[in-house]
Amino acid sequence: MAKLTKIGAIPVIAIAITIILMVLFKATGPVYNPKYLLLTLNTIFIAGTGIIVTVISARSYLKDGSINILLLGSATLIAALVALIAGWLSILSSNQNVTIYDSGFLFSSALQLSSALSLLFWSKLRISGRKSILAMAYVAVFIFVGLFATMSTRDVFPKFFTNSGATWVDQSVLGVSITFFALSFLIYIRQFAKLKSEVLYWYSLALALFAVGLFGVALQPQFSDSLSWMGRIAQY
Repeated sequence: MAKLTKIGAIPVIAIAITIILMVLFKATGPVYNPKYLLLTLNTIFIAGTGIIVTVISARSYLKDGSINILLLGSATLIAALVALIAGWLSILSSNQNVTIYDSGFLFSSALQLSSALSLLFWSKLRISGRKSILAMAYVAVFIFVGLFATMSTRDVFPKFFTNSGATWVDQSVLGVSITFFALSFLIYIRQFAKLKSEVLYWYSLALALFAVGLFGVALQPQFSDSLSWMGRIAQY
C-alpha cells in the first residue's frame, strides 16, 4: 500500500494537465452522447459508489456518532441522487441535466467541506440520538433533492447551459463547488500527513478528482464533447 500512495496522485495530475492542454489548444473534439450512456455511467460510478459510501458512513456514524461521518454520508447521498437524476434528464434536456447535476454538487461540496472542517475542529464531538438524527438527515436529503429536481424540470432556475455552452450562472456554481472540493482536499491531505491514515489519503484524492473533473466540465463548449468527457472520467 505504501507504494500505491506514492503514485496515487499521478492520475489526478495527468487528468488536470490533459484538461488544461485541451483548453489551451481548443482540442474539445466531437460530441459523443449515446442515449443511455451518461445514465449508465452515472448510475454505476457515481450513484452506485455514492450509495455504498453512504451506507458505510451510516453504519460508522451509528457506531461512533461522529458529525464528520454524518456530514460525509449526507454529501455522498446528495451526489448519488443528483447523478442518477441527471443521467435520466440527459435524455430529455442538456440544460436540465446540467442544472440538477451542477447545483446538486454545489450542495454536496458544501457538505464535504463542512465534514472536513468538523474533522479539523470538532473531531471529538459525539452526537446522542444517533438513529433519529441519521434518519432525519437522510430523509431531508431525499426531500431536498426531489424538490430541487422537480423545480429544475420546470425551468424555475436561470439557464445553466445553452447551445453556446455553460452560462455564467453555471460557471459561478461550478467555481464555488471546485473551491469547496479543493479546500476539502487540502484539509484531508493535511490530516493524512498528520495521522498517516491511508483512508484519508485516498479520500482526499477522490475529492481532488471531483475538483479537477468539475473544472473540465465548466469549460465545455458543447454538451458531451471531449472536454466534458475528460471531466466526467475524473469524477468516475
